[in-house]
Amino acid sequence: MISMICAVANDGVIGNKNQLPWPHLPSDMKWFSKQTKGNVVVMGRKTWHSLGSVKPLPNRINVVVSRQTQITGANAVITDNVNQNILNLQQEYPSRDIFIIGGAQLYRSTKSIIKNFYITRIYSDYPGDTYLDIEVLLEGTKMLQQKAIEASEKHPEHAFQIFQKVI
Repeated sequence: MISMICAVANDGVIGNKNQLPWPHLPSDMKWFSKQTKGNVVVMGRKTWHSLGSVKPLPNRINVVVSRQTQITGANAVITDNVNQNILNLQQEYPSRDIFIIGGAQLYRSTKSIIKNFYITRIYSDYPGDTYLDIEVLLEGTKMLQQKAIEASEKHPEHAFQIFQKVI
């Protein structure tokens, strides 16, 4: 199964200067880890570089798709045909789910092959330079699940949502 996982703030902000724009959100990190551990994570070059010292993500098969050849420390796929390469990963790892983990360009270009959408909605405003029109991405889907998390002193209100493509 090919899925995407993404956190998005109000106005579609998903990044700022190649980092998450909101303060550390432990519940989102747990959500991300729970969904992706033991599976294949596919990311673009900028997302790979944003991981800093955490890369490669442990207990996952890390795949970086890029047109550039200077990627180290990952299973790098140099490609102009991202969707076909992701479909090939499905055949190579039939017992694992494939998760697209970013960035924005990769989410948009793989929309047609994604079946499930794991979204963390962060109900707050943050400055950003990377945006994703999540409503366009979710066209033709239905919500399967939602878990709301109330705001606290340290963390904004947010929700974990799962959508499935219906068309």
